[in-house]
Amino acid sequence: REIGVGGNAVGTGINTHPDFRHEVVMEISRITGVEFKVPQDGIEITQFLTDIAHLSSILRLISLDINKIANDLRLLASGPKTGLYEIVIPPVEPGSSIMPGKVNPSILEAVNMACLAIQGNDYIIANAAQAGQLELNTHMPIVAYCIIDSIKLLSRIGVLMAEKCVDGIDVNEDRCREYFEKSIGLATVLNPYIGYDRAAEVAKEALMEGRTIREIVLEKGILDEDELDSILDHERITSPNLEKVRKVNKML
Repeated sequence: REIGVGGNAVGTGINTHPDFRHEVVMEISRITGVEFKVPQDGIEITQFLTDIAHLSSILRLISLDINKIANDLRLLASGPKTGLYEIVIPPVEPGSSIMPGKVNPSILEAVNMACLAIQGNDYIIANAAQAGQLELNTHMPIVAYCIIDSIKLLSRIGVLMAEKCVDGIDVNEDRCREYFEKSIGLATVLNPYIGYDRAAEVAKEALMEGRTIREIVLEKGILDEDELDSILDHERITSPNLEKVRKVNKML
């Protein structure tokens, strides 16, 4: 937490009182409640903007995850008829003047754009930080502008996304259950119980005939309904289940 205040033009502290730098740093620490200290190398901290570039890169990385979450939610909320529609997001504005009842993911799209702005700011800061010569960083104004903008954007979109979208999300349980039952991926769950080859045959038949894994397994008498219900329990297949597999195999 070194800060270069008091180093004057080149970081040596020329034309300042010997105690000036220390006193200023202590006063800033008192006001902010954050413990800062005088840098060991005042020239280095004056010449390089690496610390700000590092902070900007952290903000960018956070924005990548937030942007990914926003994209995931947009996909899960797509529909209602031709999209996934696994979740329902709260409407925050009229969807369309020509399509009544349409719900746009407006908050999530706003988050997307803010994240792109943060990532763009980081690119500007990275280039501006290396554009100086010696102790003269002429691009400091745009660095300051972009880092402050990124901090404000990131703090605002977190609150916006939580209050205007995430807190109001409803899960479409019927649609999720339908996808679960119709998923060919359930053959993977059956693999430890009926073997790979048999599970692959069931999956292929279900896909070719447009039927569910459950229907094929029950029709062929591979497992009875109670056994299948136990194996395909959603809590069982969404956690490490090796011990559970062994117990069920003993039952079979």
